[in-house]
This record gives sequence, structure tokens and C-alpha cells, in this order.
Amino acid sequence: MANSLLVGISGLRSHQEMLQVIGNNLANVDTTAFKSSRVLFSDLVYQNIKEAQSGATGIIGSVNPIQAGSGTNLAQVDRNDAQGNLEQTGRQLDLAIEGAGYFVLQTADGPVYTRAGAFGISNDGTLVDPSTGTPLQRIGDIGEPDGVNPAFQVNGDDSIKIPLGARIPGLQTSQLDITGTIPRNATAQLANVVHSESRFLTGGNIATTSTLINDLDINVVDHIPGDLIRIAGNDVDFTPVSVEFSVDGTTTMADLVSAIDNAYPGADVTFSNGRIVATSRTKGISHLNIRLDYIQPAANPDGSIPPHGETEFSTIPMVDQVEGTEATSVSFASTQMFDTRGSSFTMDLNLTKQEDGSWSLTGDIDPTIGEIVDGSVTGIRFADDGTLVQFGGTGNGDSRFVLRLNDQSEDQIIDVNFGELGSLDGLSQTGDSVSTPLGEANGYANGVFEKVSTDADGVVFGIADNGVRFPLAQLAIANFRNSNGLKGIGDNQFEETLASGAALLGSALSGGRGAIRAGQLEGSNVELTAEFTRLIIAQRGFSANARTVTVTDEVLEELTNIIR
Repeated sequence: MANSLLVGISGLRSHQEMLQVIGNNLANVDTTAFKSSRVLFSDLVYQNIKEAQSGATGIIGSVNPIQAGSGTNLAQVDRNDAQGNLEQTGRQLDLAIEGAGYFVLQTADGPVYTRAGAFGISNDGTLVDPSTGTPLQRIGDIGEPDGVNPAFQVNGDDSIKIPLGARIPGLQTSQLDITGTIPRNATAQLANVVHSESRFLTGGNIATTSTLINDLDINVVDHIPGDLIRIAGNDVDFTPVSVEFSVDGTTTMADLVSAIDNAYPGADVTFSNGRIVATSRTKGISHLNIRLDYIQPAANPDGSIPPHGETEFSTIPMVDQVEGTEATSVSFASTQMFDTRGSSFTMDLNLTKQEDGSWSLTGDIDPTIGEIVDGSVTGIRFADDGTLVQFGGTGNGDSRFVLRLNDQSEDQIIDVNFGELGSLDGLSQTGDSVSTPLGEANGYANGVFEKVSTDADGVVFGIADNGVRFPLAQLAIANFRNSNGLKGIGDNQFEETLASGAALLGSALSGGRGAIRAGQLEGSNVELTAEFTRLIIAQRGFSANARTVTVTDEVLEELTNIIR
């Protein structure tokens, strides 16, 4: 009979533990990142009243054992590591892990782990758990000095420094990236060339500079002394031209060409392969126009026309051989550039089509801040499909600008990049339209570190009041082969055990680790409905085992009354 008392007591103890676990779950229903637990029971060792026996074939069957149980025992308290709901807080230092993993905190006794991410900054600028003062740990070398970004982390110290209010020194501009689209139908700057529509002939052969005008096939009546040829039209700049040129039987084509050249100071006039050729001395839009004709002399008093030569120059008019054009030019400005002191300035940029089909980039700055020693990049070429195939010449045409700024002891060198060769990612020449190119310069002005942000991969960025965003550190995230083997030590913290295995440190979004959600906290995963149901079950179980004890007590009392 004593055994039944012990069985009932074991049930009472087990259900008491169950009530304690359920009560702890309910107490932590609002605890940040709390993980609920459940109780699992196991039965105790059995007393064998009769052993099992085998049967005899064809005579008798086997006999089952007769056993009496000894009660129940607490087998395990199993933690539920399911994800809790993420709650928006808007606080920049509140962090949650969506998925597997734990934040790493460093105590005097070693690392501890937590999913409660309500962090703060201590008086020395260290990122800590403000409830315990333990510093949060980082991984990798992000935020350590690299010669480019502001650096606040110390090599060998895995804590995270966030010195809000610190001065951020400016970064001198060293690179200029050119992107955008320039038109395929662009033109280079060309000089206007006007020439005779057909060749001048003499006896069916091509005339030369020594050919007499009277010997031209278009000559109708030989010229005599006193005859005039009118040279008329417009010079390159639209200045009207009207000149009378005296001819006679000795006048050659060379004489005529020389007279035309003198009448048009804006052009060079030659005689080439039987044609008069006039080339504008300046490139671009031209109004060059040349007309030749003989002048009929004035009539005599009796109305008769004095003798005169006639050459039908109108049958060989002067026409455009090459139309004068302005080069296609695309002008734009760079983003802000910065000198060694963090002072800003901008550069005016211009892309211009060249006669050989290439493009050139030129830059200019306000003369009050300095001068450009080398301000051009030549040899910018594109393939038929518009992709970039080449950029940068030699000397002053190479792919860099050299600036000499006031009050700067050394020249500032800026590398100019047009994108990856063979691609359309940078500068390209596609279509007939223009998307205004962008000249994006690196560098930034002096600023003050004023806030932080954290990406999903756990990289913490600092943001200064000048808009600069720079990497501060990367959070260390621990994973375990058996997270249920961790030992809870309070304060939302855990320690590793032999059952959990050693911590596997890495970054978020790698090795099965979850993502970091900034401005959020993970809530408790306690389900009130389930816990209240278990609470009723535990209460019923406790009551039932209490009945076992009271009934056994009553039976024992009856037994002792037998001898009375």
C-alpha cells in the first residue's frame, strides 16, 4: 500500500513542476524575445510481479509479464524556439533577428547569447545591452581603418563603438564616374566646302590653272580687254560679296581663282582637278556662297551693245561639297566635388564629337577656386551597338583630370571612369535621343556623426549630417547545432553547454542565420490559449493524484481497523 502513496506523490510533484513552468510562461508573456517551455513526463521503473513466459508449441501460449508502475517523473522541460512576432518600435538601436541565431554579448566570464535586441550606447560610446551593461560583439574588420572610410573600431577589440557627435573628416574627390547616353546621329564640327558642280573642260579635257578662260568649253565669245566677270555671293559669316574682276584674252583660271580667294577672306579658294574649291577657314555653320557670271557692258547711245566676251559660268554653279556643321556637344555638371579640406565645388563637363568619330570630354571649374592643369579625356569610342570600347588617350588626353586649387599645396588628381568596356552600364551611344549624362564624383564634406542604421546582413552604418553613410561594424551572430541545449541564466541571456555545442559565429544571412530587422523587437512566443489549456490540464492532473493519496490513506485506515 505504501507504493500507491509514493505513486500519487510522484504525480503531485510532477504536476507541481508543470504548474511552475506554465506559470513562468504566463509571467513572461510580455518579455522581449522570451521562448516558452513545456513539460514532458516519463514513467518510473516498474516492479515485476511475474516474469513473462514463453509458450509450448501446440500446447500452451506465451504468458505476458505482470508489472506495477512506480509513478511519474519530470523527463524534460523543453524550450520552444519558434519565432516570436516582430514589433515595430522605430528606435534605431532596437534590433530583432528574423530566423535563427543569437546576438553575442561579452561578459567578464565569457560570451553569453540573447535574442533580446533592445540595445543602447554606454557613456564611452560602446553598443551595449543597457539592462546589464554587457557590450555587443562584432565580427570581421568592417569599421577598422582602411584609408577610405571613417574608422571607429579598434583592431583586436570586438566591441562596437558608436561615438555619436564625433566629427567626420571630409574625403577628397579622387574619382569621377560618367554615365548616360549620347546620340548615335551626332555630328563632328566640319568646315564648309563649296566646289564647282562639274569640272571645267578645255577641248574636252580637264582644265588646269594655266588654262585661258577663253579656251574653256563654256566660253561662247572670247574676252577682250575691258571685259568684267562678277564674283558675288556671301562670305562664311554672311557678309555680302560683290566684286568685278577684269579679264582679257590672257586671263587664266589661276587668275580667276586668285580673284575669288581675295574676295572671300573667310575661305581658302583653290583649283583642283578641274574644279574651283572653296573651304571655310573656320569649322561650323557657314553661309559661304559663290556665283560667277560675265558682265554685259552698258549699251551705246544708239542702243547697240559693245563687243564683249561671254563665258557661261552659270552652267557650272558652285555647290556644297561638305556642309559646315557644329559638333554635337552635350554639356552637364558634375555632382559636388571636394578638396582636401572638405570644401565643395562643381565641375562643368562637356562631351564633344570629333571628326574621327570619337568623343572628347572636357572639364572646367570656376577660376576663383583654381585652374585645371589637365582637363580633357580623348579617344572615347563606341562599338556599332553603342557599347563603350575605349576611352583615354595619352598626355593631356588621358583618363584623368589634374586640378590646381587655391591654397592647396599639391595638385588634385581625379580619375575619370566611363564604365566597363563592352557594356552599356556606364556611358553609351544608343538611339537618337540623349539622356543627360551624370558625372558622379566620390568624396564628401566634413560632417558630424548623428545616427545609425542597420542592414539585414547585420552591417551597422553611421550617418553624418552631410548625408554620408559609412560602414561602422558588422554584428556577430551565433548559431548552435542544438539551441535547445543552451542554458538560460536570466536577463534574457543564455550560456552554451556541452549539449548545445560551441557557438558558430558568423554574419546574418549566412550559414542558416536569420536576417536583422532594425527598428523592431521580437516579442514573446507564449500562446495564452495554449497555456491556459495546459493550466487546466495540470490542475486536473494534480487533483487526480491527490485523490490517489487520499484513497490510499482511507484504505490504510480500514486496514488498521480490522484488528479492532
